[in-house]
Amino acid sequence: MKTHVVTAALIVAFAIPALAGSGAYYIGLRLGSVSCTIMTHEPSPKKYKMMGKYMTRADARKALTEMPECH
Repeated sequence: MKTHVVTAALIVAFAIPALAGSGAYYIGLRLGSVSCTIMTHEPSPKKYKMMGKYMTRADARKALTEMPECH
């Protein structure tokens, strides 16, 4: 019984950070376009140019409005 409790505790301990994500917001400029997107994961360099990493969505939104490449 003790091993089951320990196993369950380890599963929970490793699963919670993975589900939480990095907490960062990224702005990606779609290659060949003037379309920018706010993402919760790092943009793929094959499809997007990284325009910045921000700690809050509000900061990312503000920065997006100030980027001339995105309009």
